[in-house]
Amino acid sequence: MISVRICMRLHMPGVFDTGWAERMISLIKKYGDYVAVVGGTIGAVAMMDAHLESKVKIIQEKFSEWINKNRFEFDVIVNSMGASDVERMMADSWHIYKRTALPIVGVDTNNRVVAFWSDGAREFAERLSEDLEFELKNGKDFGITFWKEGEREFRRILAVAPGDWILINKIVVGKAEAKDVVVICEKGNTLDIRGATIKRHGIGKLGRTE
Repeated sequence: MISVRICMRLHMPGVFDTGWAERMISLIKKYGDYVAVVGGTIGAVAMMDAHLESKVKIIQEKFSEWINKNRFEFDVIVNSMGASDVERMMADSWHIYKRTALPIVGVDTNNRVVAFWSDGAREFAERLSEDLEFELKNGKDFGITFWKEGEREFRRILAVAPGDWILINKIVVGKAEAKDVVVICEKGNTLDIRGATIKRHGIGKLGRTE
């Protein structure tokens, strides 16, 4: 495999706390030029606790926005995390793929899975899974997650499990009661969350949302 330009996103604190972030960096740099990034306060603190400030860049924007601005600098994205469930890694990576259309490889260090979206990421994913000794899977397509009925907008939350807290704009608005959770909005206001117990106080704090 020829040298590739890699952007590795290290997502959530678990990948740092378990030592996997440093292990992934050591492996990724063998494949070509790389930039490792982390976003969000919790992830950034975990990165600093792992003493990786010299190896990982903190980004302030949403990752999909940042990578789209820098899309011509990379050949492949590696979305690495220690997920509680492989579906969460799949959903998070799929969202990035949808928003960027760049070759992406998802890595779940907890469940030892590598997944890829698009043929452009296949060869890289195969090599990565072999070197990590992780299972290789095809990336999942979650289908339609947003639709409209009249003035109402419906958005399905992916990879949710009963008991999970539901956050919108970092505000807790409810707790999942089922795997199928749909947020219902009208004119920017959240009206209901199907499949969840709602925290009205949290929804009241939201105001208008996009």
